[in-house]
Amino acid sequence: MILPLTKGAVAEWPFENGPIQQLNWLNLENSLALLETVFSTLHDHKLLFPKVICLSQWMRAGEFNVAGSKRIDKSLINVTVNSLRPLADVFALCHSIFDNESVYPLTIEIFGSGVILTRQGDQTVDNLIRVYSTTLDIFRITVATHSDVWLPFSLEGKAQTDLYILNSDRLVNALEQIQRKTGFKVQEGNESYYSVIKGFRLENVRYADGSIADVT
Repeated sequence: MILPLTKGAVAEWPFENGPIQQLNWLNLENSLALLETVFSTLHDHKLLFPKVICLSQWMRAGEFNVAGSKRIDKSLINVTVNSLRPLADVFALCHSIFDNESVYPLTIEIFGSGVILTRQGDQTVDNLIRVYSTTLDIFRITVATHSDVWLPFSLEGKAQTDLYILNSDRLVNALEQIQRKTGFKVQEGNESYYSVIKGFRLENVRYADGSIADVT
């Protein structure tokens, strides 16, 4: 099952680094490079093939600290990307906007498709994994999944042992590699309505009697 984006994520892992003192080109360039590291790791595991990158929540850059910067009324920008070099056009666009307007996108989101492994073969679905970075005092890159294939039981409480065995380690390995490559720490105590987050693994929500909950 793939949850609609409007219903939230099955689970999220926020990787944090900071604090960020200023909104300047050097920090934006660094954030894009780190975002590309995260994307490439997920891409290697066939978890994210990007289609659109969204830039939003603009703030005036400059000499002021982040807390003293001003929000700018600028519409979000959706960039259709080349899957081989997904951040190349975004990098150039951000540089141009920064040079011309001195504004900084606080949020950068990557949307696309990914592969679910099944006994019948690979299945490509949209919104398997979504990645977004945010800059506000602390720089954070969050990996979110909208699928339940990493769980022993579906969100409806039905057993899906084969899907779980084929897929769960792929996500765990990718998240471990992201942590190692970026050096970021995962925010502790992150919770979800749809799953129980145990490190980089997920467990199903259970009722008080121990039975698997239907959380759809």
